[in-house]
Amino acid sequence: MPALLIGANLPDIEIVWQLGRGSYLDSHRGISHTPLGVIGLSLCLAGALWLYPRYRRRDFPRPPALLSLWGLSLAGMATHPFFDLLNDYGIRLLLPFRSAWYYGDLLTILDPWIWLILGCGLVPLARSNRSRGVWGALGVLALLILMLGWHRVTVLLWIAAAAVSLAIGRWLRDRGLNPARFALLALVLYLCALGIARRTVLSNARASGPGLVSGRLERIDVIPGRPQSLLRWTVILQTHDRYYIGDSGLGDWQRHEPGFEAVQKNLEDPHYRASLANPDMAALARFARFPVVTVEPAAEGNAVVLRDLRYSRNRTGGFGAVRVVVPFP
Repeated sequence: MPALLIGANLPDIEIVWQLGRGSYLDSHRGISHTPLGVIGLSLCLAGALWLYPRYRRRDFPRPPALLSLWGLSLAGMATHPFFDLLNDYGIRLLLPFRSAWYYGDLLTILDPWIWLILGCGLVPLARSNRSRGVWGALGVLALLILMLGWHRVTVLLWIAAAAVSLAIGRWLRDRGLNPARFALLALVLYLCALGIARRTVLSNARASGPGLVSGRLERIDVIPGRPQSLLRWTVILQTHDRYYIGDSGLGDWQRHEPGFEAVQKNLEDPHYRASLANPDMAALARFARFPVVTVEPAAEGNAVVLRDLRYSRNRTGGFGAVRVVVPFP
């Protein structure tokens, strides 16, 4: 358990390294999320777990062989970049050789349906009141997060699905079956269903996209939709100087084409170029996947706002947006 549990969270140790040094966007999901980092950190974790009972706790049960511990640590750590790769935030998979970002675009950063699938596979296996209390607290926390950020219909569906899944898990447990194994199967089916759905939306966008934009269509991206929307996907059509962004469900293209908003990139603006001297602006410019620049007059100069359309479609602050004032010459 320690090898799997610690390993699954260990890649985020880079957050500790980053404290007080540079930008979070530059350091997060760095080399600790790459194959080299996973192999190296899993060896360190396996070595620590192997040495601990031998030198610190003489009465502690002897752990498995070092090679077995490394296999468990490696398996636990591999799950972390795997799920990070599946979402629209992405990872820099080939560091330190290449700094390019790779995106799976199946999941948002927080996916409540994965919480439900895996949680309901484990809750029926809890044996003590303490462990049941911990699972109950985690369930309440997940529900609060849902209520703060997701559409109310999604929240109601999630509650109903959780009740049904827990009942099925207890039914499986009472018949001598392991609900955790069925949860893993459900997870695989869920990811496959998302992949098929995304491919369907992407095919529709490729067929209709060229007629929806002004100019030559250079690229089409389909990313997970906003939590507040019931539509599962966001489609981004890209030309040389604009993004066309709209939300889409699976059947929208057959009934009617989704509405798209045209957003000017404005990346050649000289005030934006000057603002890149600011470290925060430069960090977001390196991170942003769909960068959009807005320049407005300010008392001290020109206010430059850089947004990444993934996370800041209509905002001028918060995550995914940076504002810098460029002084008058």
